[in-house]
Amino acid sequence: PPRSTRKESSAASDVYKRQQSMWKQRIKTIIKPFSTNGPTVPVVVSPDVDGVLCLLILNHYTEQQFGKKVEVVGTYNSKLLYATTTFEKAKKALWIDLDCRFEGVAHIGQHLLGDIPLNKNGFNPNHFFKRFTIFQKYPFGTSHLLLWSLFESEQAAFPVFREKFSLAQAALAHCDSTYQNCRAYKGNCKDWVQLLEPTSKSMQLLLSGEYHEKALKVHTHLCKKIDPYVYGTMAGEGWEKCSKKQSLRSTLMIKPLLQELAKIFRCDVPICEIEGAQRVFSGRLERWNVGQIQELGVNPNVVSHAIINRKYISVTVS
Repeated sequence: PPRSTRKESSAASDVYKRQQSMWKQRIKTIIKPFSTNGPTVPVVVSPDVDGVLCLLILNHYTEQQFGKKVEVVGTYNSKLLYATTTFEKAKKALWIDLDCRFEGVAHIGQHLLGDIPLNKNGFNPNHFFKRFTIFQKYPFGTSHLLLWSLFESEQAAFPVFREKFSLAQAALAHCDSTYQNCRAYKGNCKDWVQLLEPTSKSMQLLLSGEYHEKALKVHTHLCKKIDPYVYGTMAGEGWEKCSKKQSLRSTLMIKPLLQELAKIFRCDVPICEIEGAQRVFSGRLERWNVGQIQELGVNPNVVSHAIINRKYISVTVS
């Protein structure tokens, strides 16, 4: 290729590398204070498969790097916050797989929020890379963000990923329907993989189509294992059996699902004694028009939101 083309290609590659380094460091920076203060890493998490896998990945990292275990102190489902402590203390925990506007809360999530200010202690890939439309939305799970940012590679984090079609691979692909998104929105998924983790073996399998061709049996087996803990039936044929199995049936399902996934990933289980959790916050869900997006940033009663399609925003009001 001409010299100018080679220079442009090299410059673009350098930009990608800087961006990859920056977003990964940003997540580590948010996590570090929780890992160095106190006996455990307190976490509030979303009650779904992605949130539970995030707990395992984060615990694996903090145990290795800081010798501290993650402790689940609460769950938030965009309406209700259940916690083993007070609301004020829960706000001092690290919120994972969540985007919220509670004052001072540190959070890592990936909902589409629109072009409005984010908590200064928060990370959201759509905000970080300035992707604000539904067509550009980050299409994977928060678990992917933690895995790619906290470890050198998927295989280095969990050796089970050396197996091509393992239950661990299925669990990662299942989070927030990543396996479906890679089929339905392939172009956008390719863009995000290139932006975040071009060497990801799991994403190469999904985007090449090989996972869908050869992994239905293992993915169905994964869904059978998590079936007791999540909503959704296994009706239909083929990949249809695996759909809509994301949200936990109740807060009490976090611990047994953690134990199930820990066996699959061959790692330790975080501390999760949440049986006695009490409701410490209750919000009201509203549906706003997308044209009202700027109101979210100035309305003090809005505590969380997510753009759900081209017309509407799901908004939680205190």
